[in-house]
Amino acid sequence: MKRFRKIFNKKTAAFRFVPVTMAVLCVPVFLQAEEIALPDVTTVISGNEVQVGKDAMPDFSKIIPDEETSVPELIKLPEIEIVEEDALTKPVKNESAKKEKDLFVEGKVGGGYHGFFTGSFDIFRQTEKNPFQLSFSHESSEGYGKKSASDGYFDSETKISGEKTFSIQDTAWNFSAFYEKNENGLQSNSSALNDLKQQDTGGKFFITLNPTEKLTLEIGSGIDFYSRYGSKKEVSLVQNYEKEAFVLGISPWVNACWSFDSFKLEILGDYFQQNNLKEKEYIAFADLDEQATYRAKLGARFIWSNDVFTLFEEVHAVLGNKLGDNRSIITPFTAGLDINAEPDFLGGTFLFNIKGGLDSYQSKYSELEKLYKFSVLGFFPEETTEWYVDSNLTLPLGEKLSAKGSAEYRKTVYENGIWQPDYGTSLASALYGYTMAEREMFKSTAGLSYKAGDYSLSAQWQKQWKDIPVLECENLIEVSLEIQPEDLKYGAVFTAGFEAGKDSDKTPLIGGNGFIRLTPALRLALEADDLIKLVSREKRTYAGEYCSRGGSAALLVKFNF
Repeated sequence: MKRFRKIFNKKTAAFRFVPVTMAVLCVPVFLQAEEIALPDVTTVISGNEVQVGKDAMPDFSKIIPDEETSVPELIKLPEIEIVEEDALTKPVKNESAKKEKDLFVEGKVGGGYHGFFTGSFDIFRQTEKNPFQLSFSHESSEGYGKKSASDGYFDSETKISGEKTFSIQDTAWNFSAFYEKNENGLQSNSSALNDLKQQDTGGKFFITLNPTEKLTLEIGSGIDFYSRYGSKKEVSLVQNYEKEAFVLGISPWVNACWSFDSFKLEILGDYFQQNNLKEKEYIAFADLDEQATYRAKLGARFIWSNDVFTLFEEVHAVLGNKLGDNRSIITPFTAGLDINAEPDFLGGTFLFNIKGGLDSYQSKYSELEKLYKFSVLGFFPEETTEWYVDSNLTLPLGEKLSAKGSAEYRKTVYENGIWQPDYGTSLASALYGYTMAEREMFKSTAGLSYKAGDYSLSAQWQKQWKDIPVLECENLIEVSLEIQPEDLKYGAVFTAGFEAGKDSDKTPLIGGNGFIRLTPALRLALEADDLIKLVSREKRTYAGEYCSRGGSAALLVKFNF
């Protein structure tokens, strides 16, 4: 500012000098226009004083006005406005500037062989205070291999969900809702039912408050209604719970978090309840005939972190009516470490995390039946409690090569085993019931990935060393190749999977997808999976007497704008 004023003062002085300079330059002009007779100059020197005669100097009053009697007409220069420094650096607001886009739409639609159809879209707004998202998806297949849909070889899945957040000062209100429907044909296995339909509808809301700079409170609740039913044929020999189910779930929670410079303290509380909304005989399996489950959990979590390390520990007290034989409380706990570092000698980001302790949870009625197809529950599952250790590693081996690995160990305790369907023995409806099983599981994965320009190659091996969970195999090897140029004008992914072990399907899983970008917002894509089964028109075993799709191929249009 001082420098600006100094320059301004210099310029002002220059402006004042202009009229005088112009007047002096005009003198020759007037001298040419009018003859001026100069008298003889007489100067008398006497002693040390100089005396000038009366007519010693010419009379310039005709061309230079008297300062005291007249004001010369000067050139009027425009006024200079002194601008503050903040205003100089502040950008000028452009009223016509285009508003930044914050609403996006993306999706796909297409179909192919075997009677395969898929379609989905997402509409979402990315704003800090009031975001929202609306999603829809549908996928169906009619006919597996050489089998037709009229014989019960079909499936479909439809999902709709929405979420909206409102922010008012220091309070955020979040609302969400969902609807999901699954349908599976029973492949001519059941004399009681033609198909099995599942519907799950629900939502949740929560409020996030910031009473102080360091304290955050979250209060919320969730609710869902789950139903299962089928098209009936002859149901006189089947039990009521095999025919249909209707279950209500409620799950409120309250959390408080104090955040400081390098650590956080969280107080966590939640409640979970399931209720049978059908008649009592629909939940009447041996001694597991409670018509409702109640489970409350209260605990605390401590987190300390810096730029590289994160340490955390949590402990809970669990109370409920389905915690196992003669057990009224369980105290699960977890401790762990996360490392996120970028050492120069590795050429990438090093990631490592490990956690372990005593894990205890109660599976939801709806989640189990949706996870394991062609299964039905006649009771509410009890608590599952396990000792566990879980770790993951990402190790860069230069700029192009990296290695990944993981290991997980679990062993049930307190006679609180896992709940899974017994696909070896079917019920009267040709569906499968559930049993509780003690287990000891140890699973490991190891993989490498390599990227060179537009090409990426990866390989992974997964191994089950102890008990093998339902729907998984002893060994699984997966390989993939991806081609993706920087301009995104086209791209492709090729995959291959190989299963090995007892009861594994030895036919490799070969698939892939590719696309060509037609416009910045439109792509044409081709997708195919399980190509060997698709070409040979053979079925792939799912579990028990049921099979899954024998491959499909589809042409899709994908869009985003």
